[in-house]
Amino acid sequence: MLFRSLDADGSSIELRRIVVMPKGKGYGQRAMALIDHICRDEIGRHRIWLDVFEFNPRAMRAYERSGYRQFGTGELDGKRLLLFEKSV
Repeated sequence: MLFRSLDADGSSIELRRIVVMPKGKGYGQRAMALIDHICRDEIGRHRIWLDVFEFNPRAMRAYERSGYRQFGTGELDGKRLLLFEKSV
């Protein structure tokens, strides 16, 4: 997992990557809740955003269950990215 701050005012943070195994055990949901806590209470950020390839519906559902909403699109290496954000 890697965070990266991208905004000048210091209110947002980008979640760069998260891989949780094994699937289907609820570890990802718990990890996302911990990420919220760390970003808000320890790093002092109020918005988390991330991107996900549109061909990864499992990840999109997991992010949506964790409260993320799509706010835009992008592209990487000719593949469409969906941009998601959450206020914490």
